[in-house]
Amino acid sequence: MVGWNFPPNADGEDEDLNNPGIESFKNTPLTSLAREICQNSLDARHPEAMAPVEVHFEVVDIPVNDFPGIDDFRGILGLCKASRPDSHKFQQFFDKAEQIASSDAIPCLLISDFNTTGLRGANGTKGTDWYKLTRTVGSSDKSGGLGSFGIGKFAPYANSDLRTVFYSTLNSDDQYAFQGVARLVTHTASSGEETRGTGYFGVREKNRPILTRSKIPTFLLRKNIGTNILVAGFKRRAQWEAEIIRAVVDSFFYAVMHEKLVVKAGGTMINHASLPSIVEASYQDQRTTGNTPAYLDALTSSDAKEFINPDFEGLGQISLKILSGKNLPKRVAMIRGSGMKIFDKGHFLTPLRFAGVFNAVGEKVDSFLKSLEPPQHDSFEAQRADSPPEAKARLNRLYTWIRECVRSIAESDVEEETEIEGVSKYLPDDVDDSPKKPSTTPSDEREEAADEIRFIVKPREAFKERVTATVAPASTDGDDATGEDEEGVDHNEVDGGDDISTGDDTPAGEGSGDGASSGDGSSNAPVYLPVHLKSQRVFSSDSAAGSYVITFEPESDGEGTLFLSAIGEVGQELVSIAQARLIDTGASVPVIGPGHIGPFAMQSGRKTRLEVKLSTAVRCALGVAVHAN
Repeated sequence: MVGWNFPPNADGEDEDLNNPGIESFKNTPLTSLAREICQNSLDARHPEAMAPVEVHFEVVDIPVNDFPGIDDFRGILGLCKASRPDSHKFQQFFDKAEQIASSDAIPCLLISDFNTTGLRGANGTKGTDWYKLTRTVGSSDKSGGLGSFGIGKFAPYANSDLRTVFYSTLNSDDQYAFQGVARLVTHTASSGEETRGTGYFGVREKNRPILTRSKIPTFLLRKNIGTNILVAGFKRRAQWEAEIIRAVVDSFFYAVMHEKLVVKAGGTMINHASLPSIVEASYQDQRTTGNTPAYLDALTSSDAKEFINPDFEGLGQISLKILSGKNLPKRVAMIRGSGMKIFDKGHFLTPLRFAGVFNAVGEKVDSFLKSLEPPQHDSFEAQRADSPPEAKARLNRLYTWIRECVRSIAESDVEEETEIEGVSKYLPDDVDDSPKKPSTTPSDEREEAADEIRFIVKPREAFKERVTATVAPASTDGDDATGEDEEGVDHNEVDGGDDISTGDDTPAGEGSGDGASSGDGSSNAPVYLPVHLKSQRVFSSDSAAGSYVITFEPESDGEGTLFLSAIGEVGQELVSIAQARLIDTGASVPVIGPGHIGPFAMQSGRKTRLEVKLSTAVRCALGVAVHAN
């Protein structure tokens, strides 16, 4: 018999509205849905397909009488509502669900993919794609794939006011299948038996899917190989189409640009040809933030430089494209698998502005990185590996390779021709490139022109005097002592060693607003006079906490401020300081801005000792400059 069936609970756990899988996607329901759907479709690409995988998102209104088992479903909603009469949340949710189920038409989001294999295993075999999608919780063993029908399969339910989704497929084995899944709450059935919260529409015996083509609703029946997903009771918003478009271009720009994926959201087709204009339109609003336009430039610009490691640690090829230029975000898009961006790797210690796109091309390196992903697919976390120390070390070596590629670009840019601002006023307005004829009229007063004028551009110093101290190593784990390169907790990670975050990406001495006076004529700008130091020392007192002790002996009395910069191979940046104190008195020292603390009292001939804690625990060489107010 075909219909809705909620299996007996058999004195098991009660299932409530706060389903952990659904709740994990509630903050960004549509963005998460687009990411999960597209990655699963890319994984299911048909090996004989000549065209890209194609995914369509379309809002449709289904006549209520076409909703499978609508009469039984309405009754089930009432039973669920009656299970918790004292819960305002229950009553509110099921009041709305009953209202939708009683309307003339039910709003739905129809998602269809093409050029895929469809879902295999609808005959009920455990471990198959169909079984994992509809009948398992926590499955995550799709080797090498982007998705694994694990927690990601809950994303459609986060977009449904009915917590109900229907699946229909025609797979490459020419097999049809259809089933509905409702994730509601534990309730007492009309028979008096307590049921589970998850129920199924299909063949009630063993909760099997419908395999007969003629019994599948016509609006969900596949005409060609692929899968349809219907999100019933879709939480439609005015900007639903724009949200999906933004999610696709941000997460799958690489796959779209390389003609692996085409997405249609409402009336907008996102493909290789339309992607640049769609990205430009999506970022026209100045309030819109994101790095996708820069990443797209890095992929397509002839000025970008490509680095390839053909066999990274025996795991296969990795590649990196880097484009340097003004206003670029100093970020690298970390791409893996079929072309989904996992996160933006940032905080490189270099004055170079750039955008980069990394891709794990090799199957083994891609599988390694997949094993480090959390369910949200937004970072790499070494502790998720079978051997966290080994994974951490390998991840650090991968990040080191990326940093070295960036560093090589920065070093080559230093050697390039530099345009000197203001030099034009010393040059003639009109220069004739044709050779001059020798003068036929001798003149004692004529000055002989120089054969060649050479300009030597020296790097601008942050301050008139800077005392640099090389700090003893704060860790023996290599460059990446902490941050994303160690544990991958945050997708905007901080690399240890060579890459230190400052928060504003402004090299010291380039007018961050808190540094030395830039001479811009503003009478309100603070003026800091350099203080000569008889001695100074900087060392790491607690590498795990990012604490440093700074000791210096000034040659003058008064109130002082201190500037602290991280020194790299190709530049310096003011560090981000969390707190500071005078060691001798224990008094707190205010943090004025990036890399700037003070004021504090100092005496000539007497050592001043400060403890400074950085915002992130890093091991680096620090430059110290003391100034008097």
